[in-house]
Amino acid sequence: MIKGAIASLFAFFKKDSVEKEINFDVNKHLVYSLSNKKIPSLKQLKHYYRVMLPWERIMVFICAVIIVCGLAFISVRFLKNHIRLVPIVGGDYSEALVGTPQYINPLYDNLNDVDSDLAALIYSRLFTYNENGQLQPDLAISYEVDSEGKNYTVTLRNDVKWHNGAVVTVDDVLFTFEAIKDGNYKSSLLNSFIGVEAEKVSEEKIKFSLAEPYAAFPNLLTFGILPQELWSQISPEQASLTELNLKPIGSGPYQFKSLSKNKNGEIKNIVLEINPDYYNNKPYIKTLTFKFFPTIQEAIDALNNTDVDGLGYLPHDLLHLVVAKDSLNIHRLRQTQLSLLFFNQDKNRALSDKTVRQALAQAINRPELLGKVLQNEGYLIDGPMLPGSFAYKNDLKKIEYNIIEATKILAEGAWKKVNITDKEKEAYKIWQEKKKIEEENKKEDKNSKNKTSELESGLDPETEYIFAKTTEEKSDPSGEWLIKKYKKNDYQILSLNIKTSDSSDNGKAVEEIKSAWEKLGVRVNLEIIPADSIQKEVISDRNFETLLYSQTLGSDPDAYVFWHSSQKDGGLNIINYDNAEVDKLLEEARLTIKVEDRFIKYQKIQELIIQDQPVVFLYSPYYLYLQKKKVNGLGEETIFSPSDRFNNITSWYLKTSKRFVW
Repeated sequence: MIKGAIASLFAFFKKDSVEKEINFDVNKHLVYSLSNKKIPSLKQLKHYYRVMLPWERIMVFICAVIIVCGLAFISVRFLKNHIRLVPIVGGDYSEALVGTPQYINPLYDNLNDVDSDLAALIYSRLFTYNENGQLQPDLAISYEVDSEGKNYTVTLRNDVKWHNGAVVTVDDVLFTFEAIKDGNYKSSLLNSFIGVEAEKVSEEKIKFSLAEPYAAFPNLLTFGILPQELWSQISPEQASLTELNLKPIGSGPYQFKSLSKNKNGEIKNIVLEINPDYYNNKPYIKTLTFKFFPTIQEAIDALNNTDVDGLGYLPHDLLHLVVAKDSLNIHRLRQTQLSLLFFNQDKNRALSDKTVRQALAQAINRPELLGKVLQNEGYLIDGPMLPGSFAYKNDLKKIEYNIIEATKILAEGAWKKVNITDKEKEAYKIWQEKKKIEEENKKEDKNSKNKTSELESGLDPETEYIFAKTTEEKSDPSGEWLIKKYKKNDYQILSLNIKTSDSSDNGKAVEEIKSAWEKLGVRVNLEIIPADSIQKEVISDRNFETLLYSQTLGSDPDAYVFWHSSQKDGGLNIINYDNAEVDKLLEEARLTIKVEDRFIKYQKIQELIIQDQPVVFLYSPYYLYLQKKKVNGLGEETIFSPSDRFNNITSWYLKTSKRFVW
């Protein structure tokens, strides 16, 4: 019965389908009789639903959906690839700076970070640096060096105007250079150009003549250029007093607009605006406002209260004071400041032993030190040159933390560990009392005054030496100390004095180093010196055994002033480092023009210095620069001075617009 019902049902649908096919054939013949064309017209298309089979209707619908979706996808893809957000001119950016402007003038601006920041935006220079710290032309188009490497001929652009509309010429460059060399101006750049002369070659060329070749000379031509027409009217003696120092006229991407002062006459802010005649890519940000604060805390408060869009510099240990960090870009810029631990071999016999210096270096856990001192706001360094420099050696031998190996090195060097316990202290105390009684008896017995005492302490010579030394120093002898016997009655405790300046970072660092060295058995004394006194009291006279201090490198890898033996007395070679092969390579490298040849020499220099281990290379702190996230385009990675953060200021932007691009 069920089978019969199912069969009847299928028969019904089959009958219905057959009837539809018959009807379809009739309709098809009817359509063909009315038109010889198989392709329907637009009027006929509206009847497609009546003449198509159900499955054909479904297929047409599916195909239509696929076509529509495909067109939509292609359209979206096309728009995505060709409609882009691009920077447009507009908006105002404000930044907090600590300090106040004094001389926005290339002759003096490197003495004050605020002046240097403003001068970098207002004045053009022959050469500048890109975001990677590489030298590039600015006012210059190119330069040529003669075969001897003594004459540099620089060709200038001819499309540059001062902010007052006058044309920048070779005469302006020559005037600025001569002003730097004129002692009456008292420029801080004077010493950089001793022995250098300049002359005008043509309306577009100037030649600099050096007394001897110097490969890094183009890096010195990064000073701002002054307008001769204005400054020639001011005597050198009056140069520091003119209003042009605070209302400057240059030819850079931004020009002075206004300044405001408080009731005490202190400058509170300076506003700069786009230079409409700027010869390079014009900036996007319409105006820059710099607000000046007497303390870093007030500058941070201004950022937290959204009174400014950026903070020129933030010490890493104050980062916790910044609120709403999610709304900020915290730029960590590499700078050329190296924190080093210097060993003065002339002040401590133990330090003249290279194995001792190596052991002391291996006992310091540098990654841990970086975390505790800088909260990892910096990076480890392994040699006298930094990553990013063309001279940097990538495969330098790194000093890795290994306290076991350090202990082994000292033991192999005949340094013996002596443990002073309460037992030894008691024995030494009893011996001292007996000796005192014996001395008193000698005074009473005149016949015994020339007798030599045979009273012995019962302690081994090393222990007795430690007690004698610590008594002399009025320090506690307790602990485990390393001691070495050089010859009979000639001992030395491995004892070191570490000096550093009174910054919080340095204080933390020397405490960590002291703890690390004491684990080896080194007696360590710390001495914190006021920062304004350390040069006179410590460095100038080389009055230290070990010193935690910083080197600031230049934009060129020339390290002559830090490592050449000629710089020992009164120079920047503060540990009196002396290696004849390093001297020779340093001399040749600074006289060699070809970068490839300099690269080979600097590679060897780095190897030799690391082998000698005259210092422990620790870390380099980041320069923390904060901006609101609405500020885009900062591409800086390496800076040589704080003002270098503006090197690509013309790429910064606040506003965008949708543009169709092919």
